[in-house]
Amino acid sequence: MTARNRQHGLHSIFHPHWSPAVDSQLLTLRDQGVSLDRIAMALMRQPKAVEQRWHRLRVVPGIREKLRSFGSDYSEYPAENSDGFRRRGEVSAP
Repeated sequence: MTARNRQHGLHSIFHPHWSPAVDSQLLTLRDQGVSLDRIAMALMRQPKAVEQRWHRLRVVPGIREKLRSFGSDYSEYPAENSDGFRRRGEVSAP
């Protein structure tokens, strides 16, 4: 895990199909009272995926500040998970 990943404390939410920007959108829309079904349509995601992501994000203390400090771009989270293992299907460079 890189120093940047440890520094921001987001390794527990890293997921290969989500990005900091999409997570921020999800949180903002939910704060505005938008239903998870409508958020799913807006993000072009399955409702169950959005619901699960919402539950994952909402328990992280200071999540909005952590996302801001990490950088809210649309690139996916890093390939390494919290244990330092690669995502399924990826191989390390020799």
